[in-house]
Amino acid sequence: DDDGGFSAQDRAENLRLRVEVTELKERIKVLERIAVEKENSLAKEIESLRDR
Repeated sequence: DDDGGFSAQDRAENLRLRVEVTELKERIKVLERIAVEKENSLAKEIESLRDR
């Protein structure tokens, strides 16, 4: 089994960081979706005020 010269601690830290990056990417997707939804909602609200 070739560990690439990394210790078990290094491999564990690498795995932990990979999981954290994956979780952060998912959180970013959610925040982007929320931002777009709010932007669209705000645009609709502005249009409705213009139509008055």
